Amino acid sequence: LIEEYMLLANELAATQINQFFRKVSVLRRHEAPDDTKMSDLAELLKCHGFENFKWQSNRELQKSLRRAGKESDPFLNRLITIMTTRCMARAEYFCTGNFKKKSEMAHFGLALDRYSHFTSPIRRYADDIVHRMLASTLAISPLPDYLQNMEACTTLVEDINDKAQNAKEASRATAGFHLFLLFKEKGRVVAEGVVMRIGKDTVQVAVEEFGTEGNMNMEAIDWNIIVEKQHVYGRPLSKFEGMNFGIFDRLVVSIEANLEDGR
Repeated sequence: LIEEYMLLANELAATQINQFFRKVSVLRRHEAPDDTKMSDLAELLKCHGFENFKWQSNRELQKSLRRAGKESDPFLNRLITIMTTRCMARAEYFCTGNFKKKSEMAHFGLALDRYSHFTSPIRRYADDIVHRMLASTLAISPLPDYLQNMEACTTLVEDINDKAQNAKEASRATAGFHLFLLFKEKGRVVAEGVVMRIGKDTVQVAVEEFGTEGNMNMEAIDWNIIVEKQHVYGRPLSKFEGMNFGIFDRLVVSIEANLEDGR
């Protein structure tokens, strides 16, 4: 309920400031997913037996994700959602004067025509800007001159987007480094993983226990890899003879720190 009210507050704030500041409102947009990437994901899901994956609208995508998941396997459901998210464009702040079409300003992920970040001014500068604009529309305080200039507004949102992306990358790098330190201390660890993708000589696996992903190198002399069907078979006379697995199957894998490159 709290989340719903927060989304509603953000939407209403966006609508209000955009009515008064047509060209310099600082809103947040999210483009529709990339069709090529989503088609690739649909093929992966098809290899797992899930047909008719649709993503042309937020509603269709949400329905597809619900149908693709399994109630008995929450991690698989989360994994499919993560893979779907990676096919999408990054949400970003923008200055409304830089876009003319209504569809270009929409937020696909939330299925909203207008959206802003308004509810967290103590931790996001974009929210603080929206508060200042909203206060101006309500005749509480005047809007600073620099926020009324489209060129300055554009430069400002570009800087905010860059800083936000840098923060995300720093967070991922920090998490990866501490995971490396963990495995360096523990040594080789055995855990259960789920196959995310099968390539011509590698298999990408996600491990829920440690919240990480990695690639297994697959030697052609030992494995027959059928990429188009997302399936792997152990070759006859190899030590893997009789083994086979496919996309989204569960495997037992060993994980260890790479002391050469710190990963």
